[in-house]
Amino acid sequence: MSRVSDRQRGFTLVELLVVIAIIGSLVALLLPAVQAAREAARLTQCKNNLRQLGIASQNYHGANGQFTAGIVTSDDNYRKGMHSGFIYLLPYFEQNALFDSYDQAEPWDSAANLIVGATALENLACPSNVTEVPQQGKLTAAPTDYAFSKGDVAYLCEKQTGGGMFDVNSQVRIAQITDGTSKTFALGEAASNATLEANAPCG
Repeated sequence: MSRVSDRQRGFTLVELLVVIAIIGSLVALLLPAVQAAREAARLTQCKNNLRQLGIASQNYHGANGQFTAGIVTSDDNYRKGMHSGFIYLLPYFEQNALFDSYDQAEPWDSAANLIVGATALENLACPSNVTEVPQQGKLTAAPTDYAFSKGDVAYLCEKQTGGGMFDVNSQVRIAQITDGTSKTFALGEAASNATLEANAPCG
């Protein structure tokens, strides 16, 4: 009778390479599906952010009888402005403390208000974007991937009237939206563009 070796048979190098190749092929097949699932989740979050901003805008209107302006300014410097309309929506998505710490008597780029401006908020950022803010003077501020509709004129143009729901110093009421709120563009996704010149001409 032949004796059976007490040693267990191991894998050869070729067998190990075949197994690694199979695992690599499976990973290559599964990776696009995993990435697609992650992007779908990020897209859902982006849409939910817009929905929350819409609800906050409606609640602001309910409390104040009008929608907030897209940008508030006390002089003719429409390009710079003093405050963003997002400041006035802070209490309506549970950011009361941040709103209370913002000094409306000072411009947005004052030392005190820049602390508020540097606070990143999840519902103002779309996870699909990698956003940077090309601020003038290299000021530090948290980015937002959303912008109010100023109308048919660019958001930072020096022309005041753009005809949008959230124009400079606008005070739009629901009764003025003759097409209905469900058919009127209020705000949308607008990722920052670091290559855009600060003094680009307006359309």
